[in-house]
Amino acid sequence: MSPGVPYARARGRIRVRVTLLIALGMLAPTLVMAWAGWRSYREVERRVLAERALLARLVAERLDAMLSADMEALQGALPAPELRLDEAGLEEERAALRRIWVRRHQLFDEVFLLDRDGKVLVDEPAELDPADASALLSEALRAGGPGYTDLIAGANGAKRLFALVPLRRRPGEVIGVVGARIHLGAPRLASALASPQLGEGESVDVVDGHAMVIASTDPARVFTPGDQADVVEGLLHQNVPAAPNCSAWEGEAAGGRREVYALCPLKIVHWGVKVQQPQGAAFAFIESLTRNVAALAAALFGVALLFAWGASLSVTRPVDTLTRAAQRIAQGSLSEPIPPLPADEVGRLGASLEKMRVALKESLERVERANEELEARVRERTAELERLNRALRDRDEQRRLALRKVISAQEDERKRIARELHDETSQSLAALVMSLQVSARGLPDDARKRVEDARALAVRTLEEVHRLIVDLRPSVLDDLGLKSAIQWYADRTLKTRGVSVRCEFSGLDEGRLPFEVETAVFRCAQEAMTNIARHANADGVLVQCSMRGARLTMEIEDDGDGFDVAALSAPDERGRGFGLMGIRERVELLGGTVRIESSPGEGTLVALDVPAGMEAAA
Repeated sequence: MSPGVPYARARGRIRVRVTLLIALGMLAPTLVMAWAGWRSYREVERRVLAERALLARLVAERLDAMLSADMEALQGALPAPELRLDEAGLEEERAALRRIWVRRHQLFDEVFLLDRDGKVLVDEPAELDPADASALLSEALRAGGPGYTDLIAGANGAKRLFALVPLRRRPGEVIGVVGARIHLGAPRLASALASPQLGEGESVDVVDGHAMVIASTDPARVFTPGDQADVVEGLLHQNVPAAPNCSAWEGEAAGGRREVYALCPLKIVHWGVKVQQPQGAAFAFIESLTRNVAALAAALFGVALLFAWGASLSVTRPVDTLTRAAQRIAQGSLSEPIPPLPADEVGRLGASLEKMRVALKESLERVERANEELEARVRERTAELERLNRALRDRDEQRRLALRKVISAQEDERKRIARELHDETSQSLAALVMSLQVSARGLPDDARKRVEDARALAVRTLEEVHRLIVDLRPSVLDDLGLKSAIQWYADRTLKTRGVSVRCEFSGLDEGRLPFEVETAVFRCAQEAMTNIARHANADGVLVQCSMRGARLTMEIEDDGDGFDVAALSAPDERGRGFGLMGIRERVELLGGTVRIESSPGEGTLVALDVPAGMEAAA
């Protein structure tokens, strides 16, 4: 045996093995293709059903629009509150129904009016049998509202459909029924069912709640029980008319043949649109395509086996070279280039892999540089955020100090004015009262009366000055805190005027709030209650003040005359609105929000929400 024989046998075994592997590799895609074809078949089958359901939905929407328009016209023909059902005065009703019959003759071939006893008052044209009228009255009372009936057999045995609208003068009182008979052979109804998309053997039916065909593109099916009656009736009873759900399925027709069905309920009436077509006609294209694809797949697999043998001869060694190069790249070694390969498909693959190696190496280098730049930017942004946080804290501290200075300046000015009123004005008024009292002695009666009147005016002025002194700086706010000050001012300002006041406090017993917060909130409450006492003419006032976490909320609500908030968004020439502007300014100084709700005759609500500032002192 020559030395080349074992090598030739080994090479043959490799070639056979590679060929078998390629063949198996081709078998797997073939199986996948078969599976994908089966999935595609199922998907196309689903789409065929979906197309039938879409056709049913489109026809149902056209019917819904047509029936809704006709029902609205029938409902608007006779206004029930003004209707008087007596035979002497029905000319207007007769004219209105005749107009409906003339305008809607494409669908209605008769309109009529019944009284509460089922008596026919108006009939255009006069074709309604009294026995049918009584049955239609019962049907309208059973339905309870406007609607279309299912097929009803009349006194002469003819099957008909009606649109019925009960007339009510008030809830629960039916004074009559206005109705119309549906012309099932109307061209308008036939045009609503017609569709250029109908295929071979396909038909569109309109079925009532008992699956009875009431209109169809196939006239021979009208007034006959439709196929799959149990399924259709069940689907119609499952759906809510306001949200129809179209269904499609495959089933067996009455003659034993397989059919494709789709059903879409209507919205305003308990009917449905059913589309059906023989299964062979619906899936003819799919079945032909499946046979052609199967034959093509078998032929391609045979050709692939022939080419596999030749391909195995030129692929093994270059693929081995590429495998080793790919392993080096996978291990992270990107410095060694890929060896030269033959100028064929595998060679082009090697060239692409070489470009990928170079691009990957450059990309990794760019990523490293980008990481370094990103870290530097993160450090810069962190330093910038720290600087901005420090500036924000400084601004908050400056704002808090400015707030304390503003409120302190206001309260110092109030104390100075109160002290001057007490030390100068009130002393002068007291001296004036005493002087007038002394001067009244020994005067004639009429002169003494005038002096006594002047003394009474001076006493009232002195009392008003004392009240101003107390309002400018009530000592109860400094001594007992915000809760007691609000309660004291409500009793003093409102209860003395006969106004019922209820104060509710929550969370204010744990300690004192900062000076500027208590002062600003008390001034807001003082202004609101003063406005109630002067302008509201209220009988009751509710004051609610509570602490929730670091926020203080207060609501003052009255049942008085109210006012137009938009008209007092700014003070007018008479000075109205300065108090509300003062409330807003004090709340904004604290960094809070204020909400004022009122309208003439509806009372007033003043609600504010402010931060408590520093932690409350124990």
